Amino acid sequence: MQKVPRKQGKKDRKMSLVLLAAAGLLLLCAGAYLLLSRPADLPAPEKAEEIWIVDEEAENILGLLIAPGEGASYPLVRINEGMRLFGQEEMPLRDDVVEEMLEAAGHLKAVHVIGRPEEISARLSDFGLEEPSLRVALTLSENEKKEILFGNSVPEAEEEMYYCLADGVVYTVLAAPCDALFHDAEYLRAFDQPELQSDLIDRIELTGDKEMTLQYTPVGFLMERPYQYPADKQKMNALLKKLDDMAFEAYLGTPEENDMAALGLEKPCLTVVLTQAESVISGITAEGESVSFTVPEKKYTLQIGNETGKSGVYVCWEGGVYKASNFLLGLWKELQTEEFLSRTPMDFQVEQLSSLTVQKDGVQTCYRVEMVEAVTENNEIAADEYGQTLYDARVYKNGMETDASAFLSWYLQLNSLAFSGKVQDGWEKSGEKLAEIVIDTDVLARSIAFYPYDALHAVMTVDGKGVYYLEKTALSLLENLP
Repeated sequence: MQKVPRKQGKKDRKMSLVLLAAAGLLLLCAGAYLLLSRPADLPAPEKAEEIWIVDEEAENILGLLIAPGEGASYPLVRINEGMRLFGQEEMPLRDDVVEEMLEAAGHLKAVHVIGRPEEISARLSDFGLEEPSLRVALTLSENEKKEILFGNSVPEAEEEMYYCLADGVVYTVLAAPCDALFHDAEYLRAFDQPELQSDLIDRIELTGDKEMTLQYTPVGFLMERPYQYPADKQKMNALLKKLDDMAFEAYLGTPEENDMAALGLEKPCLTVVLTQAESVISGITAEGESVSFTVPEKKYTLQIGNETGKSGVYVCWEGGVYKASNFLLGLWKELQTEEFLSRTPMDFQVEQLSSLTVQKDGVQTCYRVEMVEAVTENNEIAADEYGQTLYDARVYKNGMETDASAFLSWYLQLNSLAFSGKVQDGWEKSGEKLAEIVIDTDVLARSIAFYPYDALHAVMTVDGKGVYYLEKTALSLLENLP
């Protein structure tokens, strides 16, 4: 509730009128001052009708000077029909990047025409052109040169655009093609991108800020550090796919050419060692002779250093120093051990099973699984569309053949057990074992045991390691066996 104002006398009212008049005069003066001192309103841009700021074929550009507002300038010059960095003519460049830059500089089209600043009562600083973010100078012939300045981004534009100045006129241009002109000189240096074959990667080791090892086995990846546990298949497939796509943005040279301490690579925060398995390459010679040779196992080392400050990171890869995008390589920093823990540790393919043994309440039940060739109605061996032989599962329960489809349906339910949560750190098994499942394959044996967690839940341990707990009622699946 507001306070009720006191009633004023005549003297107070006269004083208020004087103060009100003075305040009004001050406001009028202030308004006039602001009106005179504020920047003139920028005119509405006019849509350009097919106006080319520059329209030159790449081969006609003899020189290209790139001068960023922040950073080092560098000139590209044409030598023997190719562009080279002036002063470093022997250094090979990335042809695709150079072509993209020549295309951007040589075919620059206006989106809008703003006008000449002096004619529209505007200042270059209104467009960020007094101190431009980039200056580009083209040499088209001995006597013909052209300069283009790039300024601020155009506010509230549907597509990202920049203001630019050429021949005294301010334009707007689309940002996408022009961004190629903002590359640093080091971005132009030629190098070979990593060529990994993810289907051959059989070991991934991380040390430093994160400690984790993932080892391939014929029945799936296994986490070895920080503790042994089956790895999640989908997460592993996603990680391996990212290895196929791993690429760098710029090559900075050898470690000897760089200040490794300043880049954070003298003591990298993370080291990744990728082991690519031995493989055999086969082919046919021009004479029709079949040949093959073995490619030995190879280890690749990736070291991750400081961030570049431009959404990137410095890395060392196989004796070379690079800049890389956090979008591609940030995955190593963001890896979490927990997301790679399998929630279906009993999920082997049927053809991988040799036997499965269940022990509960002092009763042991053993299933033996055999894969036999499938036979058609015509008593022929069944094959798929590629000619590969098809197999059926034959299941024996305690030595006696049993219904394979019933076993497989139960096995599917076994691998769909729903977990209620993750056990607390430092949990140790106590009390009597509630049940145990031992799965044998040709590669390894896996023990799945269940121990009390609280009155309602049990912990599932995998080869002795407990990670998740589930409701005890879920163990009823081990009572009515097929």
